[in-house]
Amino acid sequence: MDNQIRNRLATAGAVLVLVSVVVHLFGGVLELAAVASGDGTPVYAVLMPLGAILPLLLYSGYRSGLFAPLEVYTFGCGLMLLYLYAYADVHAIGILESATGLEIHGSGHDHNGHSHDHNGDGHSHDHNGDGHSHDHNGDEHSHDHDDDSTFGIVVDHLREDTAALISKSAEAGAAILFGALSVVELSNDRS
Repeated sequence: MDNQIRNRLATAGAVLVLVSVVVHLFGGVLELAAVASGDGTPVYAVLMPLGAILPLLLYSGYRSGLFAPLEVYTFGCGLMLLYLYAYADVHAIGILESATGLEIHGSGHDHNGHSHDHNGDGHSHDHNGDGHSHDHNGDEHSHDHDDDSTFGIVVDHLREDTAALISKSAEAGAAILFGALSVVELSNDRS
């Protein structure tokens, strides 16, 4: 692959990451404001800005010469895949929330017209789509999605949140571009 194509792909990946950074930054600021007013989720208010900072640190490491292109592409791809997994985990899988006991999903979410409130009304949420509800308040009330598969639940959430849809689309695109660039760099190193 010639350098001009490689540079264009890297630039496109960087622009997609920038979209993710902006969404995470604004989402974090909004969640911090919600926490200050007593309505937000503190863990989410920390994770969102962290999601904005990590790619910027990676880029700074590249610009300073600390990281080579292969490292940037590989870590960038991994980071974008981590963001995609984290979104699925927070909204559908529930491993981190169950393992830590932290309230990450937040309260008062509304999915498909059904209220989902971890803190007030005792409605539970089936993270795994297996019919076993995850009840945060000890009062077992099921919360269903149109499609109870993990993929279906994530799609439902993305349909309802334009900012998340934009961010996750950008992250998926960046992961693909950075993954391809990593393969190109590896093949160039072996030549």
